[in-house]
Amino acid sequence: ESESESESLSSEDAEKQSFLDAYEDELRESQGEDEAEATVASTAVSDVYVDFVVDAVFTPTDFPEGVLDAAVSALEASGVPVDARDEKPLEVLKKLEGVDGEKLQNLLDAAAAAAEAEAGGLYPPS
Repeated sequence: ESESESESLSSEDAEKQSFLDAYEDELRESQGEDEAEATVASTAVSDVYVDFVVDAVFTPTDFPEGVLDAAVSALEASGVPVDARDEKPLEVLKKLEGVDGEKLQNLLDAAAAAAEAEAGGLYPPS
């Protein structure tokens, strides 16, 4: 920042700019190797835009039908790039490094047996 720019800033604006500079430095320091770079651009001291890559996982059963699709549509309409995928959690687990496939299958078998036993208790044969 040049000397003339810092002289033209009010003390409040200079404090805001100092905070934003410190925040940007912290973002750079905390960035992992595989993360997309966070960027801060400014057209004026009060106009700051920050870009982040965000991963969010939602369970469709937690929302009324159509809400997630409407959210994706609203984000896309406002210019936010969205990559929405419908993935089966157990298929994703199988692909993770370090997850033992045999143990995962045993867990799935035990869960299926428990669900069957619970259904039998709730809805006994007539």
